[in-house]
Amino acid sequence: MDPTVVKAQFQDVEKLEKFNGLNYKRWSMKIFYQLTIAKVAYVLSEAYLQDEREQSNGEISANKKKWLEDDYVSRFMIQNAMSNSLFNVFHTHVTTNSLWNALQRRYVNEDTGNKSFLVNKYVNFKIDDSKSVIDQINEMNDIATQYADVGEPISEAFQVSTIIGKLPTTWKDYQKVLKHKKKSLNLDKLLQHIQIENEAKLRDELDNHGKNDIHNVEVSSSKGFKSKKKFNKKEKGYLNDKKNVDHKPQGNDFKKKRGPYFVWQNGSLGKRLSSLYGKEI
Repeated sequence: MDPTVVKAQFQDVEKLEKFNGLNYKRWSMKIFYQLTIAKVAYVLSEAYLQDEREQSNGEISANKKKWLEDDYVSRFMIQNAMSNSLFNVFHTHVTTNSLWNALQRRYVNEDTGNKSFLVNKYVNFKIDDSKSVIDQINEMNDIATQYADVGEPISEAFQVSTIIGKLPTTWKDYQKVLKHKKKSLNLDKLLQHIQIENEAKLRDELDNHGKNDIHNVEVSSSKGFKSKKKFNKKEKGYLNDKKNVDHKPQGNDFKKKRGPYFVWQNGSLGKRLSSLYGKEI
């Protein structure tokens, strides 16, 4: 192989997400594409067969030399795209064909078992108001993508209907609007509608929060004003307030309470009126 081509392919493989045991179908398709571009993908399924001359004299032909080089390059590219833990498991395979078959046996069968798990996870997913509705819908889309990696893609119509049906109760009115439109909505349009409605809800919450703050300030100010108008008996100068005996009676203060009456003399309370009966004041 041309060293320049090999170097370029290794750089592309380095950019791939390291395989950690999940989403094998997607990862294997990307690896197969890189091996095809490098023109070494044939070693995945073809074991080298020696011809009679090689078997008799032990010579390595040009064909075998090329196969060995391509096998080494492809095997190293696959192993280099694995996580360290998986590399330790699969590094003992001496041919690409053996390595590839081991991966297929282990992860294709596991992916088949994951189908029912992912379907149940998608169908039973609940969207609530505990966190962003948009983030939760993205989680559902991730589950759908994982299912597509191990089996058939979930139909877009089913995804649209399921997402609308799972919107929280605070979206009840808008949910009815979407149900009437769902036949004409694809997944992208649905997400756009939900994004717009979500932004509108956030603006309404901010507006309501601002109005509540203004109302609380007004109520607080009103209460403070009333407290200044609170009735203060000391300012009225009642006679029964012993600390205010120098205050002159106002109006009919003497008529408010029956009992002994007094005479006002020289700015202070004088004697009882009854004790002055028949005397000059």
